[in-house]
Amino acid sequence: MISTNLKRSFLLSVAAITVSIACVSPTSAQEQEEELPVLGSGDVDVDDDIDATVEVNQLRQTESGGYTSLTWSLQNNESKDIDIIEFKNETYTYGIKGKTEAAGVALVDEEKGVRYYPLKDSSEEEVCLCSGAERTSTFQNSVSDGEKATYWSAFNLPEDVSTVTVDIPKFEPIEDVQIE
Repeated sequence: MISTNLKRSFLLSVAAITVSIACVSPTSAQEQEEELPVLGSGDVDVDDDIDATVEVNQLRQTESGGYTSLTWSLQNNESKDIDIIEFKNETYTYGIKGKTEAAGVALVDEEKGVRYYPLKDSSEEEVCLCSGAERTSTFQNSVSDGEKATYWSAFNLPEDVSTVTVDIPKFEPIEDVQIE
């Protein structure tokens, strides 16, 4: 039998995920009505052919702890498109084909030395709870020159974690990001 607390935690998690998915959809710079806050940013770290910046816009945990949503943006400052598949997870397989976009984004608790990857759903497909898992008409597979797109990822962090480093593949780590 499932305990009342477990049921409540599950329902809160589902509600939080639903709100995150509904509130955060990737859009181009032209479609964004207002600028998102910037909690930190990082430039390209490993690929000299890319001129781009990533920004952490929001990192929020539910009041009961656990479920944590990250909102981040990619600004393309170059002439060629940047494909979101560049941010796939090279460590864990997500989804049947293992190519869920943006699954490589991680949160690092530097104090404990623990790295957190996005959550997977409980279906057979093991879909990443992050941008690109479900294709909508507003999802951007790539970001063109001069454009900015916003993406999201969902994590399960202990409630005692208050600060993390946001690690997005190919970009400098964004350190000391406070969890709201």
